[in-house]
Amino acid sequence: MKKGEGVKKLADYLKAHPWLEVTFYLVLAGIAVALFLMSGNSGSKETKVDTAVESTSAGAYNMEERLCDALSAIKGAGKVQVLISYDASEEIVPAMTVNEQQSDSSESRSEQPVTVGSGGGEEAMVLMVRSATVRGAIIIAEGAEDVSVRMDLMRAAQAILDVPSSKVEVFPMSSGEGS
Repeated sequence: MKKGEGVKKLADYLKAHPWLEVTFYLVLAGIAVALFLMSGNSGSKETKVDTAVESTSAGAYNMEERLCDALSAIKGAGKVQVLISYDASEEIVPAMTVNEQQSDSSESRSEQPVTVGSGGGEEAMVLMVRSATVRGAIIIAEGAEDVSVRMDLMRAAQAILDVPSSKVEVFPMSSGEGS
């Protein structure tokens, strides 16, 4: 077998079976994360990973806060609490360089992330950040006993979260929670 032929066969097989390709890449990512965590490198890289996780959860919390503020401004809503559920978390897409080489009998292609900085301060360049996908929301409001207020809260949440009405539930707040 020629050099690189096995890799090409594996790549072709994975492309023919998309679910297997996704599983393969998830396993590789898991191994990479495990190796990184076991390497014992402490310092700036670990901090950056922690910051990314914190910013994702902070973004979700910020969205809930902003939605609470907007909904509580609706006439008759009173105090409002919101819980948003997500299908997938925020996804960071790195910029990649693609190297393609062709010879008479074979083709090879490799991708590597573009990095910025120098020495130990290198970071992957972020091409885009895809927002988390909203699964649904629960709204608890003092004024939700009134049907028109309940409908206003639901329509506002649908507009902000871009989800259908079946994904938003509105409940009246118990009398002990509002004070």
